[in-house]
Amino acid sequence: MTDAARHSKAKRVDVAFHCEPKAFVVEIKDNGIGFNVQNICRPNTFGLVGMRERTLGTADEMVIVRKRGCGALVRVRISVAGTIAPSSGSHNV
Repeated sequence: MTDAARHSKAKRVDVAFHCEPKAFVVEIKDNGIGFNVQNICRPNTFGLVGMRERTLGTADEMVIVRKRGCGALVRVRISVAGTIAPSSGSHNV
């Protein structure tokens, strides 16, 4: 959310949360300018690197989809022990 607010020039950011049988899934999608994947390796770029580091201990999967000029999507999937009831759809915040 911070990266979207600071850098993306997005007019809209959607946050969705839903349950799968054995996982929680959070998706954050914006309609901003996107980003150049080569820029995330620069020394002063901590946003995406920090997100990945924070999810390593708990998440099974973190996917970042970006298309220059068309926004970005970050999807994090966190497994849980046991089974949870599936949600009836995404819940947008």
